[in-house]
Amino acid sequence: DDRFIRGKGNYTDDVVLPGWLAACAAALEKADVVAGNFDFWSLNSRPATLIVPAASRQLGFLPFGLGANLAVKRKAFDQVSGFSDAVLPGEDIDLCWRLQLEGFNFEVVLGAVVAKRERAAYKQVFDQAFAFGRCGPALHRRYRSAGAHRDPAAFKAWVWLAFSSPLILNSERRGEWVRIAGLRLGRLAGSFRERVFFP
Repeated sequence: DDRFIRGKGNYTDDVVLPGWLAACAAALEKADVVAGNFDFWSLNSRPATLIVPAASRQLGFLPFGLGANLAVKRKAFDQVSGFSDAVLPGEDIDLCWRLQLEGFNFEVVLGAVVAKRERAAYKQVFDQAFAFGRCGPALHRRYRSAGAHRDPAAFKAWVWLAFSSPLILNSERRGEWVRIAGLRLGRLAGSFRERVFFP
């Protein structure tokens, strides 16, 4: 319903755009796991921009899709025992990697688009980023023997945080700083928990 895209719907989560199911079903005719694309502007009062691919790489390793826009064949899902609660959040990345390591095909579906709604409150932004950051060390420990690497941009990110701390006073960019700070602090917490160095 376009009311949600125009901000008239009273919804707080993501919105699946028309054609999503058909696009995923068509892609699953050839692939075993497929990831769609994200629209980060419709639900966040931003100017229209390009659709962002869901599949990305982390740790210099295999591509993955986010659970908010992911479809998997039941046979493949069952063969790898589905999602694992050993990496939360990050279970979607873990699933995509386990599937590919088992020989299943991963593809990106251009026509499957989900509009993502960003967190509004700074505490929510920080908490979400912290959780995402904390899963990085767990994924690194779990997949380093298969080729996953440490984040080469970690040092630059910490330097940026230090020198960009005045952004906290800038209402337009405060969220960006809070998100990156949450991610990096989550990485430190995850490193301590997993006993690996992954800042």
